[in-house]
Amino acid sequence: MRFAALLDAVVSIRYMTENGQPYLYVLALYDHSEYRYIADTLASLERFEPESAARPDGGEIDSKPVRFYVRREPSGTVNSTVVARLTLTATQLMVECDSRERLDAIKHQLAAAFGFSLHFRGESVSPPPRRVMESQLATDEPLTVVVTPEEDRALLNDFLERIYLEWAEQACPALGNQTPRHVMGSAAGRENVTGLIAEMERHDLGVRRLERPAFDYNKLRAHVGLDEVVR
Repeated sequence: MRFAALLDAVVSIRYMTENGQPYLYVLALYDHSEYRYIADTLASLERFEPESAARPDGGEIDSKPVRFYVRREPSGTVNSTVVARLTLTATQLMVECDSRERLDAIKHQLAAAFGFSLHFRGESVSPPPRRVMESQLATDEPLTVVVTPEEDRALLNDFLERIYLEWAEQACPALGNQTPRHVMGSAAGRENVTGLIAEMERHDLGVRRLERPAFDYNKLRAHVGLDEVVR
């Protein structure tokens, strides 16, 4: 009974950012090659609303601005808070939300709306590792854990590194469903891979959350034989 009570307490932990917003630690990543179709459909996806049309820096490729869609829920005295966010770039769709259950529901929504237009790459459902004392859990109110920027960056890096570990050998929709390593055999293919990695780096999840990429994209460049880019 004591162990069951402890599990209930852990499950009910609320993860928050330093500014008091729900921490969106549950992540998923999709690849795609149908930006316009996906952007138009996301605009009417149930329970989501556009957050902004493009990144503040205007970053875009081929007139395909980065788009954000959020889901809001009532939260205590606050009218609403963002509990899920979809980020659409020219070649990827990133999902961030506050619980595994919400991610499962969103994945079903996306599958119903897009089918094979989205290529699932991976997910992360574990919060940042944190030692919580038993005394902290022995309260009637759910425990609130504040996640630091350093913890956030480590979580994002682990997620992206795991997904990109075999990126060079996987079929990529943005490259005509060929692998990045294969298309590197031609000058045009090399240029496409170079631009694709640069676009992925520019819109890394860490850029919006932490103002800098969470993952070292020179690792991807090394995997396909491109020169390192010094920042």
